[in-house]
Amino acid sequence: MLRKRRIKSDKISSLIGKDITIEGLIITEGSLRIEGTFRGEIEAKGDVVVGETGKIQGNLVVNNLLVAGEVIGNIRAFGRLEITRTGRLEGDLETQTLVIAEGAQYRGRCLMGSPGHETAAQETETTREVEQK
Repeated sequence: MLRKRRIKSDKISSLIGKDITIEGLIITEGSLRIEGTFRGEIEAKGDVVVGETGKIQGNLVVNNLLVAGEVIGNIRAFGRLEITRTGRLEGDLETQTLVIAEGAQYRGRCLMGSPGHETAAQETETTREVEQK
């Protein structure tokens, strides 16, 4: 029997609270929970959780993503991407596993399967090297 890997929202190392708005680039080795508003790019080696009050406008490269709030942007999740019944996602995504709950909203293109053997950290470093040249 296959065991499902759940995104653990209780193992969060950083939090953007619901009364906070941030713009820019977030690069994290750990996990991140967003309850506020973020505009920009996120590169995370750990899990990213967008809570019910969370809003992201920008692109994400993560290992796993749980969307209970709103995300507008393109996503590359190397493991699991889950949209809960309160979640809204608008943008193209690439992931190995996709779970969309009844009532969730999704608009975009989806590429499923193994997005390669690279980790999120390897992918983002490769992207930065290309951009610098």
